[in-house]
Amino acid sequence: ISTKASNFSSTIVKEEDYTGVKFTGLNGSTDIMVSNVLDGSVKYPFGSDKFFKFKHYLSAVKIYAKAENSSQDIGIWGEISNVIIMGQTTSCDISLPETAGIDSFGEVKKWGTENAKLPITTTPIFGPNDSGNQNNIEAEEYPISLDGGNTEKYLGYSLIKPLVKDSDEVLRIQIHTSAGVYEVNVNENFEA
Repeated sequence: ISTKASNFSSTIVKEEDYTGVKFTGLNGSTDIMVSNVLDGSVKYPFGSDKFFKFKHYLSAVKIYAKAENSSQDIGIWGEISNVIIMGQTTSCDISLPETAGIDSFGEVKKWGTENAKLPITTTPIFGPNDSGNQNNIEAEEYPISLDGGNTEKYLGYSLIKPLVKDSDEVLRIQIHTSAGVYEVNVNENFEA
C-alpha cells in the first residue's frame, strides 16, 4: 500500500518483530488516524457490536499569545510574524494489529529521529467547512499585533508527536517578532 498527498506517504514495512506502516512527510498539518481491524461478510455483517473506531496518533496543539496590560510587555514582543515548532519528527512506524476486534489498534513502534522545524498551520483545525464548531477558528492574518489586555490571539495549530509530562521532552516553540526571535519551552502532557 502506498498513498501520496503532498509529501505525506505511507508504505508497508516488515521488521523483525512487527509488520506495520511507515508514515513519512508529517508536516504539522497532517494527522495520522488508523481504524481498528474488523472481520465481516454478507453472512456475518457489522452491527451494533461491530463498528469501526479511529485512533489519533498525533497531538493537536493550538497556540495562543497574549500581552499583559503594560505597554512594556507589548513593546517587548512587537508584532508576531511567524511561529515555528522546533525539533519535530516527520515520520513514524505503526504496527498492524495481530487480531481483529473493536479495540484492535496498532501501536507506534518507532518515531523518526528528524529534527525538523515545522511552521504552524493557520487554517481552521477541522477544515473550512466545519464552521459550526466553536473550536474551529482560523488564525488572524500575520503579522499579529498584541494589543494588551486579556485578549488572547490565536496563532495557529500543529499536529505533533505526543509528549509525556514530567519527561525530558519539551515542546519548543520559536516565535518570530518585529523585536526579535524568542523560544518558549512547554513541558506538558500532549496525548494523542
